[in-house]
Amino acid sequence: MKKHLIRAVLYLLGIVVLAFGIVLNTKASLGVSSIITISYSIAHIWNLNFANTSLVMYSSFVIIEIILRGIRKEKREFWLSILQIPFSIVFTRFMNIFDNMLPDFKTAYDGAFWGSIGGRFVVLLAAILLTGWGVVLTVNPRLVPNPADGIVHTISECIGKSMGLTKNIFDISCVAITCILCLIANGKIIGVGIGTIASMLLIGRVIAITNHFVKTPMEQAMGLTKANTKTTNKYNNQEHVMNTSLNPSSIRSKKEITNALLKLMQDHSYSEISVKQIVLETPLERKTFYNNFSSKDDVLDAIISNAIHEYVVALTSSPGGPLSVIFEFCDKNRELLGLLHKNNLLYLLLLKLNKVIPELNCSLDMDGNPFAQMIGDLDPDYLIAFNIGAIWNIIFKWVDRGMTDSPDEIKATLEEYLKRINP
Repeated sequence: MKKHLIRAVLYLLGIVVLAFGIVLNTKASLGVSSIITISYSIAHIWNLNFANTSLVMYSSFVIIEIILRGIRKEKREFWLSILQIPFSIVFTRFMNIFDNMLPDFKTAYDGAFWGSIGGRFVVLLAAILLTGWGVVLTVNPRLVPNPADGIVHTISECIGKSMGLTKNIFDISCVAITCILCLIANGKIIGVGIGTIASMLLIGRVIAITNHFVKTPMEQAMGLTKANTKTTNKYNNQEHVMNTSLNPSSIRSKKEITNALLKLMQDHSYSEISVKQIVLETPLERKTFYNNFSSKDDVLDAIISNAIHEYVVALTSSPGGPLSVIFEFCDKNRELLGLLHKNNLLYLLLLKLNKVIPELNCSLDMDGNPFAQMIGDLDPDYLIAFNIGAIWNIIFKWVDRGMTDSPDEIKATLEEYLKRINP
């Protein structure tokens, strides 16, 4: 409960800080941040309330998001987009309060330092800092995004480009629309200036630097993640480091990415699949992919590693013996084996086994070692390699024949053969 309260408080604080930063930016009269140039210029040309004009603009962003999410049939993200409407109402009410409270520094302090270019530039830098901190506080709790970020996120997923590139394009588009609108309706440009350029260049840096110092402790305080710990697994004679993060979002993202790759491998050659295709099969953005995996090969390695981990756990706990575990594993993982075979990638499974099984043998005592009776006091290296190669080549042959033969029949055939050569 305490962590949920911290999450809510930080999020609400972020809304206030972000609204204050955006409005303070406008009061410097050096050019406003790119996304709100449209609502700012419309409000000034037609003498409208700035906050209410921003509410209409944010609502239009949400409508576009809803249409795009509906086309992509993303129900969860669809409802998340709907929630941006009440966010916009609350957010713009704070903007309205600050807009009425803060003075226009150029006119209110005319002839004083705060009314000069230098003074207003200090105000602009303060606004940029507050805007960046507001973004950090509203984004890191992972609740409802503000519509400006939401529309950029949605477009980036639809076009398959990074969020950074999409935001740059969106920012430039907003400024271009503002300039055209102002020239047509007013004959001069309003709201675009050095402050606009400074905001485009510096807000992202403020966010990155702030997150470098506060993102991890913030997420831990909100209960969104736990510190990575090093777990020494008993089947490794060296330190076996695993990422034991319990971050539900990260776990869900990894699951969506691995499932997407497996789905694509059903219809496409593995060599032809790109990271872009994988991302487009998920509701995630490209940045999220690279937060969890370094490449397409890394995703496949994670899939194989997870399967091998299940196999090793069963091997050390099942009373049925190695053969029973192997065939149960293969029967359970028919789809994965078939996809690896279709793409000539079964050798990756063998390479992983050749690393894991010797480590398992070294780490276990004789009572818990499934290979103890077979190896005895003999040199285990060659015998383990022999067993892995022999058994798994049989499995690969089974896969090659379409996995139509019953695993129980193959097991019975092997057991009978072993009896004949060792009567």
